[in-house]
Amino acid sequence: MRVAAQWIDSKEFTSGDEPGWVGVGFAVSDAGVIVLLIVGILLAVRRQRVLLAVPILTAIYVVALGVAWVAMSGKP
Repeated sequence: MRVAAQWIDSKEFTSGDEPGWVGVGFAVSDAGVIVLLIVGILLAVRRQRVLLAVPILTAIYVVALGVAWVAMSGKP
């Protein structure tokens, strides 16, 4: 997803002034990789106290995806 988005961004916005919704999508996708890696590591650890963080992190990521979705759909 990130590679295709960067490719389209380089074709559509050659002058460098990309709209704000492009930056929101890039920020959420970059942070999402880190969040998903952390969730994967926490699930591999499988300790009771650590597993409590998994739903919290995934909920934060889902909210961030929703914000990006609204920003990129042009209806903020």
